[in-house]
Amino acid sequence: ANFTCVDELTANIDQLLFRQAIQHLFTNAMKFSPEGGQIWVVAEPLPGGGVEVDVHDQGTGIAPEYHEKIFERFYQIDMTHHRKHEGLGLGLFIAREIARAHGGDVTLISTPEHGSIFSLSLPGDVADM
Repeated sequence: ANFTCVDELTANIDQLLFRQAIQHLFTNAMKFSPEGGQIWVVAEPLPGGGVEVDVHDQGTGIAPEYHEKIFERFYQIDMTHHRKHEGLGLGLFIAREIARAHGGDVTLISTPEHGSIFSLSLPGDVADM
């Protein structure tokens, strides 16, 4: 994994919750990336204040019809008993709820077969640059 932070960024957020949100996004990227694939984590200030942490992966990507559903509690695209990836379907839900509790959000940019970018953003009134 590659980690990039443009400057020292600080945010007025519960450190354990923030770490948990990033960990869920990173674990999800690891789970769905091919063996030997790369994951990038980039943290940078937002224009006008705020902080954004992007987790990029080289996974299979996510079809547009699932972009909101995957943030639902217990939702998994493959709901069969013989699915390839384990989990409860809570990680993305928890990450988004943590961000929203601090006035931010987790969003997704993804195209099938081209990987995904999950972006956790916090507004300027929460982030102290």
